Amino acid sequence: MLTLSQVSKYLQTSLKSHVWCLNGRYFSTSLLLLFSTYSVAEVSIQTLDSWNIESYSPDSLMVRKVAEDTDSYLAIEVSRPFCICENLVIVRHGHHDFEDKQEIEGSLSFNFLRSKRVTFKVQHADKDWFIMGIKHFPSIRGADHLTVHVGDYFKDSYVLTGLDHVMKQSTKMCESLYPYQHAEPKEIKL
Repeated sequence: MLTLSQVSKYLQTSLKSHVWCLNGRYFSTSLLLLFSTYSVAEVSIQTLDSWNIESYSPDSLMVRKVAEDTDSYLAIEVSRPFCICENLVIVRHGHHDFEDKQEIEGSLSFNFLRSKRVTFKVQHADKDWFIMGIKHFPSIRGADHLTVHVGDYFKDSYVLTGLDHVMKQSTKMCESLYPYQHAEPKEIKL
């Protein structure tokens, strides 16, 4: 580990043309540039309610919750400049026969009560995973449990406890203008 005296000695001997002295303190143009830039760090947080907040582009966060019985997850996007929780999607791994832009009838059930018919739209289908959006769905804010039933294809359950808190937390993170590390996002057209 470098000490301050080692850095000072290096500046005095090696960088004479890029170093200046002010009141016995040595300054370097390259070190000032290095320390004046801010760091960019990838966001990856798991809340106490087991929600994950992750960055997937410099200006976008993904809030996600893993299903109870599968490795699929429910995800919400929070993007700058408006920092609104939007684009409720289901991301699921496994073999499927879906095609991009395919629409499938299904249902959402809140808190184990009566289900609501909805239309799911495949936003992206790859060989072994897909992203499915939900068109015109009822509010999920007050629900503690969500069951997603997509025709004869699959049925997933999600515990939504803490949704209001994670939405507020991710919105505050978005509004902070903290830069997120670029993580090669894929463009998905709705």
